[in-house]
This record gives sequence, C-alpha cells and structure tokens, in this order.
Amino acid sequence: MRTVKVDLKDLYAPKKLIHQYLNKEDSLKDLIQGFPSLEAFDHQMRSKAFSLDKRKVLVNVLNEQYADVETSDLVSENIKSLEKDSTFSVTTGHQLCIYTGPLFFIHKLVSVIKLSQDLKKKYPSNHFVPIYWMATEDHDFEEINHFHLYNNRYSWESDQQGPVGRFEVNGLIEATEEVFDKLGDSETSQYLISLFKQAYKSSHNLSKATQVLVNGLFESYGLVVLDADDSRLKSEFSECMKEELETGFSEKAVLKTTENWQDKVQVNPRSCNLFYMLDGYRVRLEKDQGSWKTVDDQNTWTEEKILEELNDFPERFSPNVILRPLYQETILPNLAYIGGPGELAYWFELKGVFDKVDEQFPLLIHRDSFLLVQERVQKKLEKIGAEVTDFYKDIDTLVRENMEQSDSNLDISFLKDKWQKDLEKLKDPIENIDLGLSKSLQGEWMKVQKVIDNLNAKITKGVKRKEEQKVKAIEGIKNSLFPNNGPQERYESFIAAYLETEGNLVDVLLNEADCLSNQQNILFL
Repeated sequence: MRTVKVDLKDLYAPKKLIHQYLNKEDSLKDLIQGFPSLEAFDHQMRSKAFSLDKRKVLVNVLNEQYADVETSDLVSENIKSLEKDSTFSVTTGHQLCIYTGPLFFIHKLVSVIKLSQDLKKKYPSNHFVPIYWMATEDHDFEEINHFHLYNNRYSWESDQQGPVGRFEVNGLIEATEEVFDKLGDSETSQYLISLFKQAYKSSHNLSKATQVLVNGLFESYGLVVLDADDSRLKSEFSECMKEELETGFSEKAVLKTTENWQDKVQVNPRSCNLFYMLDGYRVRLEKDQGSWKTVDDQNTWTEEKILEELNDFPERFSPNVILRPLYQETILPNLAYIGGPGELAYWFELKGVFDKVDEQFPLLIHRDSFLLVQERVQKKLEKIGAEVTDFYKDIDTLVRENMEQSDSNLDISFLKDKWQKDLEKLKDPIENIDLGLSKSLQGEWMKVQKVIDNLNAKITKGVKRKEEQKVKAIEGIKNSLFPNNGPQERYESFIAAYLETEGNLVDVLLNEADCLSNQQNILFL
C-alpha cells in the first residue's frame, strides 16, 4: 500500500493556535504541560497523582459497565491493570454519533491505541490503557443523529430530550436500515450489519449501543470504553463541582488565560460551568440574586440547598465543555489527551482551571489524520495525470489550472498588459494636447478591459464545455477526497473504507499511525 505524508502544519493557517502548537512555538508554553514526545511521558508518569482508592472505583465502574458485553481478554486485562499504580491511560473523547459518524472518530481511536502500544515499548515496566471517553452527557442530538455514506445522508429522528447517552434506541435500526442494501453480501458486510444490529437492537440506550459497537470494532486492540455518567465517578469530582458553585473558579481562570486572545478564543466560559441533569433533562445552572436555578426556571435552590443536592446526588450535576476535561483527568490515571484541532484549541484555555485545583494537566496531542484514496479514485487520478496533493486546492483553482495546461486553452488576458504599456507611452502626448482627453482615454480603457475580461470568460466557458468530461472527473475526485469542500475525515463514514479493506481498516491505519509525527497520511487503498 502506497503512502504519502503531508506535514499537518501545512493544513492550518500560521496564525491559528493549532499551527503554533504543531510548530512548538514558545508563546504557548504557559498554556500546556509541555510539547508531546515519548520522552515527555516520563515526567507525566512521575507527576501524576492518582490514588489506589480512585483506581478501585474506576475499575468497579468499568467492570459493571462491561458485565453484559462480550469482549476480549485484552480489554478485560486492561481494565484489571488499572488497579495497579504502574498503569496509566491515554484518552480520547467523542460524541455518540450513530454508526460512529465521520471517519475521524475512527482515527482518534486508532491514535490512542497506537500511542499506548508505542509507550509500552518505550516504558516496558509500565502499562498503558487506551480509553475512549463517551460524551454520554452531551445533549446536542442534531450533531450525532446522522452519518454519510456513498453520497447519501442517513438520519435517525427522535423527540427525546436531555443527555443523549440515555436515549432509548428503539427504531434507530428501522430508520436507517436502508443503508444495509448498499453494503452488498460479502462476509465483511454481513459482519458489519450484524454488529450494527447487535448494538442498536440489544441495547437499552445509546450509551450501551455505542459501547457495544466500538467494542466490536476495537476489542482485539484492548480499547476500553468508559461512560462517565455514573454517581460513583461524579462523587470523585464533587469537590471540584462544589468549588465551582461556591466560587465560579473556572470562569476566572479561563478569562485570565484568554484576556489577550481576541479572535482565538474557542469556548467562552460562563459564571457557572455546570448543568443540572435528569433523565430527559440537561439544563444550565446559573446564580440569581444569591440563589440558584436552572435557566428554564424549572428548578430553584438556596445556596445551602444546592450544596445538599450535590452531596446527595452528584450524578445530577454535569460539567460543560470547560469542566469536562477536568472531570476526565480527576477520575482517570491519564497522561495525555488526543484530539482534533478544535478540541486542542479549547484545551489551551484550560490549564489555569487545572492549576486552580492542583490537578495535573495532560499532554495534548493532535490525533492521527488520514486521507483515504479508494481504488476507483486512483484510476481517475492516473487518467488525468494528477496527484492527490493537487486537490488540496479549491475546485475553481483546480479547473483553471487544468485548462491552462490544455491544448485547447486560449487566454487573451495578456492583451491588457500589452495595451497598457502602449497607452502609457501615449499618456504624456495626449495630456499636452488636452488634459480632458487623458481622462477620456482612461474611461475608454476601463471599458476595453471589461470587454477583454468578458470575452476571456466566454472563452474559458467554451474550453470548459470542451473539456467537460475531464472537469467532471476533477470534480468527482475533489468530492471524494474533500466532500462538500471539507476534509473527507469530517464527513464520510468509515463503512466504505472498511468494506474496501475487507474488514482490515483498523490494521491498515495502525500500520501508518504515529500521532507524535504531526503528519497527515494519504493512504492509497
């Protein structure tokens, strides 16, 4: 399999935080724990404070969550190993997108698995567990209720409210089963269909369904799936939530970090960065004249009563995007968080939040990025004599450059430069006759330029019509590599590539993965 690598820095504008981070610029040093490398994990391990009591709580929760899931010995061993103080985790998080959503979700999971494997080679006396943190408490249903495959969108509609992890999945398969007809009858497709049905028909909610699906795809690699919507885990975080209710510490810490950031702020903090959460309900908390309430006014507490509520029912309090990372690091023996550019950009705002409660900040690592070039696309590329890297340009530029290389191309824009030089020679003689003539000449020249531009546009359209087949090929390749003019990995489902690799997609990606190298891998399937 042929692979081409592209420096990730080249994919981001130089002024963006993520470009500065990948470039290891000194200006970001105060925002992070350190720039990532295998060697940097030594300090992380020596500095990470995580008690045996916390380990027991974590293992008990995981064992309970896996009690009704048939998984591999490696997953079970990884869970058990978390009881030991020589074991650490590497984590990525993601929403509960149906059918796993876009490709980059798979890329994230591959990243944590490969990095855990590399760390084990570097530090053989320690153990490293790859963890997928399910965003079960998220309530943005519209972001997770669909996926794209073969230029079609498949959606699941539901009127359920609140944390999506608690959504019942009745009807999900029926709403999307038409996709199964597109998958063929190969052994690989039949396995995938059976896995989808097992996940979405046998599970009581979306959290369990996602765990079953991800486990079916990744159990042989030891990936551990965690649902942090649990009262025991929330109890471990209750002191931080109490501090938030009493002092609003997280907003102050973030604002201090971002006060000079201007347009680089990714997430704006609130005076309280907690939600109140019940089945079918997740609503933001706010303080109002010395009392507490949910912003929909359905729940109110005195300052004393809300602390009692937190003490008695910590599971009813849910961190938002500002506090969720702190929750993660509080309940896991975690060393690093692997995420995409948007995630890392808001993590850069948070170190002050961690410092305020004396929690170690994780190493931040850009996930592996893959651009998958299917065989049919490769044939089209060969036919028109183009390279994949050409298609990082916008479609108009691609078509224009292709036409400029065409034998049938005719560009008369050069006439403007040629005639402009001749007119410059006439400027002084004409002004000597009559200054008004010079102005008249300029006006007429502007008209001539428009005539040239209009004629050139008509010629371009004529060439485009003549080259229509080639243009269609260019547009088809572009749409495959960058659907809707966006990254393939943020749009396409993993399913097509999984079928094309006969179920070996994860192995294919793992073979090239190296999230510390900061490169995008272009894989020719």
